[in-house]
Amino acid sequence: MNKVRFFIFITFTDNNVLIDFLRLVTEKIGKYDFFTQNIKNPFDLSGNFSANSGLKIKAVSLKKLYPIDKCRTFVKRSGEIDDKLQSLGHGQFRLTCGYVNHYQVVTLYDSPGPERVYMSKNLFAQVQLVHNNGHMVSPKGDGREFTIADMKKYFEDLHSLYREQTAKGS
Repeated sequence: MNKVRFFIFITFTDNNVLIDFLRLVTEKIGKYDFFTQNIKNPFDLSGNFSANSGLKIKAVSLKKLYPIDKCRTFVKRSGEIDDKLQSLGHGQFRLTCGYVNHYQVVTLYDSPGPERVYMSKNLFAQVQLVHNNGHMVSPKGDGREFTIADMKKYFEDLHSLYREQTAKGS
């Protein structure tokens, strides 16, 4: 069975959302073990460059590897986290979820888009980064958050961790 390492990240302005975000990830999805510091995001929530956006990104990866067919469940639970954060009154934020496998970083969505590939009913995927000669590169060169050097480094390190786990059969 093809296993992947799921991740979820939040783009936010208010640090208070992080406490609830991390608690909800653990409650609704599972334990995480690999995460970033808060990374400055030079884009606004619509994806446009904004030198004064004030946005930050925090990415976490789940500790265990999961079969790829858990994608639908993962997207559903990510949506539940989003809904709960909104109901708690947190301001501007956006959640993005996906997975890392041997070759790429893929984001998952419950709606279609021009660059998203159909996986199954209400499940679409978009390749953000591709592993190439030890580095993560953007296939288009404009993957917004995925073009930030600290985010690329995070996914390079996460990819290495994933490869170690799969070599051990985790």
